[in-house]
Amino acid sequence: MSDPYGLRTPENVVVHYDLAGVGSRFLAAAIDTLIQGTLIILILLAVSAAGGLALASGALRDVSSFQASSVGIWLVAVLLLVNFLLLWGYYVAFELLWNGQTPGKRAVGLRVLRDSGYALGFFDSLIRNLLRLVDFLPLYYGIGVLTMVIDSRWRRLGDLAAGTIVVKERSSLRAADLLPAAVSNDAAEAPAIATIDRLSEREYAVVRDYLLRRATLAPEARAALARELGDTVAARLGLEAAPGGDGAEALLERVAAAYRARHESRPPAWREAPS
Repeated sequence: MSDPYGLRTPENVVVHYDLAGVGSRFLAAAIDTLIQGTLIILILLAVSAAGGLALASGALRDVSSFQASSVGIWLVAVLLLVNFLLLWGYYVAFELLWNGQTPGKRAVGLRVLRDSGYALGFFDSLIRNLLRLVDFLPLYYGIGVLTMVIDSRWRRLGDLAAGTIVVKERSSLRAADLLPAAVSNDAAEAPAIATIDRLSEREYAVVRDYLLRRATLAPEARAALARELGDTVAARLGLEAAPGGDGAEALLERVAAAYRARHESRPPAWREAPS
């Protein structure tokens, strides 16, 4: 079960998301836990194999019992550190590299966002995942599930502390899906926008989200949001404000096409969010 969530961004634009509920988030966590467990088992097997080879080769025969005990303590400490990095660093690393997704979230079609609608930052991810230990108690996210059921936005304690939400994504999203087939060629062939570099990645994300979700909006809300967003983007890029309705949407389509064309010509500087 998921609830629609209308988010007003700092650009004063409302973007609607479908919040991820307990079921989809639990499935994503189960997939990530399976991956983590597999990695931990592989590491333990590798360490055991290395220790066995060292004993078989006689590398430890001349080590005193005291020294051998110290080596064992350090080995345990290293294993605990590796386990910690896998259990918590796993989430932080993937959420930063994959723009709010882990392998489990990507498989289920979920993404973590800041509750302002912007992409997840390092400290946001760090806080929400350090509190994962509390959410996990007393048995596999017992507290986390209870908190999500109580909270209107399906947030666990880590989300509440970090100011994040988990949303559902459209599956099989491609860049071409931003524009309807009837107008995509016209938008792509429109003159380039010289000031397109003024548009930040976050601002483009707001435009992209509107274009992706406009078909789900009521006609009045769709037209009002297109006008509001079109005026904001036009002012940002120094363009003439578009007329309401279809004219505002055409402007947003043109801006989206120009932004993609500009950044696709510079691959190292542009990274499209994974779908």
